Amino acid sequence: MFRVCATALSVVLLTGFQTPDDGDDQYQYLFGLQREGMHELVVKEARAFLRDYPEHEKIDLARYRLALSLFELDQFETAAQSFTALTALDDFEFGQESWFRLGQCLLDLGQYSEASTAFERTAEGKGDYLSLAATFLLGEARFQEGEFERASRAYALVLSADDNDEYARDAAYGQSWCAFRLERFDAAARHVRSFLKTWSEDELADELNHLLGEAEMALGHPKEALAAYRSVVQGESRASALHGAGFALAKLGDHLEAARSFATLIDEYPSHPLCEEAALHLGIHLIEVDEHQNALTALHLPQVKLSPELYYWRARAHFGLGEHEPALQALTHAREANPSSELAERIDIARGDLLIKLGRAEEASRAYAKSESEYALYAAAMAHFRADDHEGAARLASLQLERFPTGEYSRHSQLTLGEALFALENYEAALEAFRTYLSGAAQSDDSGGAENHQARVRLGWCAFLLEDWAVAADAFAKASVGPDVSPLQAEALYMEARARDKQGRVEEAERAFVAYLEHYGDGVYAANALMSLAGYHSGEAGVRYLERLVREFPASDEAPLALNEWGERLLDIERFEDSRSIYRRLRVEYPNHELVAAATYGEAWACFALGVDEQSIELLRDFDRLAAPSTTLGLAALELRIFAADRMGRGELALQAWKPFASNCSDEDRLLACARTVAGLLERSEDYKSARAVMAEATRRLQLPANVAAARVEGAWLALSAKDLSGAKSELTEALSIAPKEPAVCEAAFFLGEARYEQGEDAEAIKWYRAAAEEGSPVADRALYMQGFARLRQKENQRAAASFQELVDRFDSSDLMGESLYLVGEAHFRDERFAESTRALGRLLEEYPGHSVASKALYRLGVAHCRLEQWRAGRSALADLARRFPEFEHGADAELWRGRALAAEGSSRAARQAFARVLKRDEGIYAARARLELGQLALAEDDVETALSEFLKVALLFGYEEEVAEAWLMSGQCLELQGKSAQAREQYKSLLEKYPNSSSADEALRRLER
Repeated sequence: MFRVCATALSVVLLTGFQTPDDGDDQYQYLFGLQREGMHELVVKEARAFLRDYPEHEKIDLARYRLALSLFELDQFETAAQSFTALTALDDFEFGQESWFRLGQCLLDLGQYSEASTAFERTAEGKGDYLSLAATFLLGEARFQEGEFERASRAYALVLSADDNDEYARDAAYGQSWCAFRLERFDAAARHVRSFLKTWSEDELADELNHLLGEAEMALGHPKEALAAYRSVVQGESRASALHGAGFALAKLGDHLEAARSFATLIDEYPSHPLCEEAALHLGIHLIEVDEHQNALTALHLPQVKLSPELYYWRARAHFGLGEHEPALQALTHAREANPSSELAERIDIARGDLLIKLGRAEEASRAYAKSESEYALYAAAMAHFRADDHEGAARLASLQLERFPTGEYSRHSQLTLGEALFALENYEAALEAFRTYLSGAAQSDDSGGAENHQARVRLGWCAFLLEDWAVAADAFAKASVGPDVSPLQAEALYMEARARDKQGRVEEAERAFVAYLEHYGDGVYAANALMSLAGYHSGEAGVRYLERLVREFPASDEAPLALNEWGERLLDIERFEDSRSIYRRLRVEYPNHELVAAATYGEAWACFALGVDEQSIELLRDFDRLAAPSTTLGLAALELRIFAADRMGRGELALQAWKPFASNCSDEDRLLACARTVAGLLERSEDYKSARAVMAEATRRLQLPANVAAARVEGAWLALSAKDLSGAKSELTEALSIAPKEPAVCEAAFFLGEARYEQGEDAEAIKWYRAAAEEGSPVADRALYMQGFARLRQKENQRAAASFQELVDRFDSSDLMGESLYLVGEAHFRDERFAESTRALGRLLEEYPGHSVASKALYRLGVAHCRLEQWRAGRSALADLARRFPEFEHGADAELWRGRALAAEGSSRAARQAFARVLKRDEGIYAARARLELGQLALAEDDVETALSEFLKVALLFGYEEEVAEAWLMSGQCLELQGKSAQAREQYKSLLEKYPNSSSADEALRRLER
């Protein structure tokens, strides 16, 4: 019975009412009975209610209760009548429920079309709680009608609902069967797998696993089908699953397991209808695995029905046992039992083959003749082929094809011809034979089967051996797929990968190699496939393939190759300890292999990478017994010894390896690199003599100008380290003659210049700085900078300015740019070229306002403007200096000039304030000059007394010749203005006596002579 939600449909209807009457009480009574499940009493009371209260307002509800209980009592026909009447009512509150129960009744009565209509009406209720249940039962009804497409749609709606827990399992089950019945086998397999994933332990699992096997077999997937069949362990589906598994195994070429599956079926279900076919196929597959005695026993089982095919296979079993006469008798029975034409042909050929085996050629000819002579030629060709008479087989097959070009066996002969030609290594002719055979297969829509796989594989091999990679890849690809699974497919898949690789289509080759390993992971080509895949991947991905190869195929020829490659890969990804272990494993497990030398070197390199330098050197100490120094590997070993010795600080070990390395290395770059390493090691131990000897030897062996120059530079560095400036000069002079603009040469020249500068040899330093300042030099800006300093030290201010200016012009992004602008300004300032100085200093402050020399630049800029009597600009710069750098070391002088600028602009008060700040900050010469300026301000304002006081303070309190002389002069002038000429003259005389060479002496003398 199709039941859904009985409790849900028995919702208590306590509708509101006024004062209850007898009818109400009676209705509530039958309602209570129904709630308690007392359906027989409900039927009795409901019928009484209908009789006694025909006009009661709950009359329809009573009919509904009656119908529900009839349904629960399985009285579907009577219940259906009641529900039909209720569905005809307008606006009945349980109209949807009535349609639903009507559908259930009709479904149980086998009235599927009418049930579908009822469920459709129920499902139309949008949001109704019965909609999902009705949709599910609609699917059930459609399925029973055979309307599988419509049933599937209903099941899909159920499965897409959010609250489908109650029906999901049955809907998924129904959907799987719908897809299978509609022959949508892909969908069926997908639905079954989805079901089994969710309900793996369900009682339906066995049935659906069998269904999955059937679908996969229909799709040509025997491997997947076998897995499904084997999942059926009990129940009604097991016999069918054993039967299906037998055929799946046969498709996979596993005849022994196929036989076992059929035998299990017969043993467990001896009376099952499938046993007759199973017994026959048990015998057939035992023959395929040469179990002829057991096959004969199986072919005599009571379940087997006598037939021409049975006699034929009995003959095959006898033949396999060497029982030729019984085999002939069985074939005679088979021929006399009215076989099909196809079987008759097989019987005749088998008789012919058997008679040939017995040496009864005439009888064999008569047997072949029954096939109207085409078979004779075919069978004869096959007999020659089996006897390894390939020329005879090719001749007879060609004759048959000539005489019967469209004969039934022409394709078979074409295949035999191809095989014979292939065996004769006539690959071009064989390729055409296989192409013709496969063309016939395509035209006859017979492109599957083992023979076609064989032909495609052979065609692929012909093309491969002829180096036609595209044709080979295509042929192998076609041969690698199909319903039949055989070793040929494994071979084809592997060879497809090789052909794709030869084509240069690496991605396709990789996919084929991966597919081979997925399907034939322990096949004969698995190690080769893994090695090829490792070649397509770097890093960890490639390592995983190599690791698998060594683990699964340690005895293969590829294993030591994989170990060596594995070690190299591990080195590349810096897994040095693992690499070391792998190389050691290769040396231990394959001590006589040609890769032992490479493995020893690899292990030494891993040790070196791990910092285990002593072990690295130890491994390479006697390496010349594995590889001569003149070989690539031998030279690399010497090179590694040098690097290891360098890191250990063992100069003597480095020298031991250096000598044979230098004698055998023709690669100048490597030679130079190793010379640098050895020389550097010796230099660190202050063995400058040996270090320079190594570099000198390298220089003698080098030919390329760039390398010779580089070696000369190294020699110069070594000479500098040894404090041999003359030697450094000699090396660099040679290097400059070869490569004057080479960065390394320029850099070395710079440091030679530095050495000369430190010794105070400025002229010599400037020469090398100039050489270091070439275009492209990495130290050109530094060289120009130091060249400028050397010239400043020689007081060549304008040449210094030119050096700094060149740096500014050429290297606007140099970190020396700002300071160089300052030094341009400074050099001009020193030569009192104030206009040029202000341009450089102004640019510096504009472009690098926060530079470390900004304070000095503001100071020099302010003073330079003042010296040019550009008072406003000077005052502005000096005011900015005071604001930004209040603690500037030359702040007193800066304030002095600021005061002068203010005075020149007529800002006397501000000028006095500036001079007062000078007096606070300084008690020396700047204080003297400030007082002189204060005196001048007072004098300009006719305050002669104050001016005289300031001048006398300078004259009496300070000891600076020029300032004191000026003070005496100005005090004399003040006395003159006061009318004290005699005292003034005494002042002038004192000035001339004490400071006759001062700049004020001439004016004092002039005033005395007036």
